[in-house]
Amino acid sequence: MSDAEAKHDPVADQNEESALKIAREAESEVLNEKPAADEAPDGGLDAWLCVVAASCKYVNSWGIASTFGAFQSYYQRELFTTTGPSAISWIGSLQSASITITGVVTGPLTGSGFIRPIMLVGHFMVIFDFMMTSLVSKYYQALLSQVLAWD
Repeated sequence: MSDAEAKHDPVADQNEESALKIAREAESEVLNEKPAADEAPDGGLDAWLCVVAASCKYVNSWGIASTFGAFQSYYQRELFTTTGPSAISWIGSLQSASITITGVVTGPLTGSGFIRPIMLVGHFMVIFDFMMTSLVSKYYQALLSQVLAWD
């Protein structure tokens, strides 16, 4: 008998074959399974209300900020005729910056479930500040009404 035949262990071969068989079965099960990611999680009404609220926040903040060009042309033509365009454009620039800075606070609060109070305060502020902007007669008033409150 040769050394190779003497070292041959039939029990080890049987264990190896059964291990390969188990591995092949597990692999075929994994390949045939449909992933659970096919279905998106449904958070219900609260989740969809959060989506609607986020859309409203986006429109009320960046939507208004992106229309600053209309305010700037009105301010240059009617209200602040002696003020340069770059000084007036500071109002819009600071307004955009304040929106971003406010998002640092309101973002985590919204994620923590305080969406309703944030939306109520935010909508009130937008309406109030539009009314205050209609009363503007000085540069600092325009700065305050558009920068501090339209977040």
